[in-house]
Amino acid sequence: MKPETRDIVIAAVALAIVGCCGFSIAHIATGKGSYFGLCNIIMPALASLGGIAASVLMTLFLALKYCSGSLLITKGLPTLAAVYSAQATKPSYITLLLNVIVPIGIAAAFIAHPVGGAAWTYTLFWLIPVSCEIVRRYGMHSLFTRLLAATFVAHAVGSVIWLYSMPTTPATWLGLLAIVPAERLIFASGATLAASLFTAIKQLMIKTKTVHIAQNI
Repeated sequence: MKPETRDIVIAAVALAIVGCCGFSIAHIATGKGSYFGLCNIIMPALASLGGIAASVLMTLFLALKYCSGSLLITKGLPTLAAVYSAQATKPSYITLLLNVIVPIGIAAAFIAHPVGGAAWTYTLFWLIPVSCEIVRRYGMHSLFTRLLAATFVAHAVGSVIWLYSMPTTPATWLGLLAIVPAERLIFASGATLAASLFTAIKQLMIKTKTVHIAQNI
């Protein structure tokens, strides 16, 4: 099996599990078919494997959910941003755009809003992907920092969409200051563990194929 095909197979299976489990858990918890946070862990983890084919498959998956009406507020854009941020394994113009320019631009848009301007300290979270990108360019990056950057890029995109789409107050955003770090650390840690699991699965598939070929020589 070719590497790209293997990535697609792993991504398809993982997305099927996320789709089924996510819908079931959300339905039990809220009585609705809203999307569950497993997506915030699994999809960046898959993207971090570096396969563009898997990233394209995840884009199609989000497009399908959008067409089904499951992504009502943010339209899946935060997860999509996280996917392409995590997908880049090396520093590039894409990572500079997603991890530096996008967070800074979103912070400016957030502060420009009357409510956001009164809760400007909330935007300090989005210096984290900028810091991760700087660390990466000095060769000190890790899988965890790449996924940590991705989850905060998603956070920035989702927050500004929510700010401009829904009625909120400064107190709403300031009240999240103590919650966001734990939430994002859980997402980044979970994605790191999931990525390690997917890598182990890939290696097992390669090993199994190698053994099969050796047995048939």
